[in-house]
Amino acid sequence: MDTLSNVYSREGGNLLSSARLIPCTISCQNKTGVSVENAQQNSEDTSQQKQMKQWFVLRKDLKQQEQQKTNVKEFIAAVKKYTDLQELDAAVLRAFIDRIEVSHVDKKSRTREIAIVYNFIGAFDFTRAIENARNTSKKEQRTA
Repeated sequence: MDTLSNVYSREGGNLLSSARLIPCTISCQNKTGVSVENAQQNSEDTSQQKQMKQWFVLRKDLKQQEQQKTNVKEFIAAVKKYTDLQELDAAVLRAFIDRIEVSHVDKKSRTREIAIVYNFIGAFDFTRAIENARNTSKKEQRTA
């Protein structure tokens, strides 16, 4: 179908007579130059794109949760295997520790920070865990 401007120019500027004889569509454009029809299509595309992005995020989250579930099962199996541990050896370390990260020397205190990254759970903050355990035990003592 012809746009209104095409019909107008083709009919020599006689818009009223040409509009009655030839069906045409009026194409409106906003400030960005996108026609109304295209804007509606773009809106639908944007909505679909948002839904697709949400789907990918949810799918990624689901995969992470499934991986965590698998890690927990593997961790429990490893713990059961080494419940009667008599000696710490390389096999045990490999089963529980992914890597050990050692920082650069702090020149003032001449110390290094060491982070142990465990299989199954990643890096673990023992000082925070100890503080949480102490706080929990204090709360239990107060309520008892």
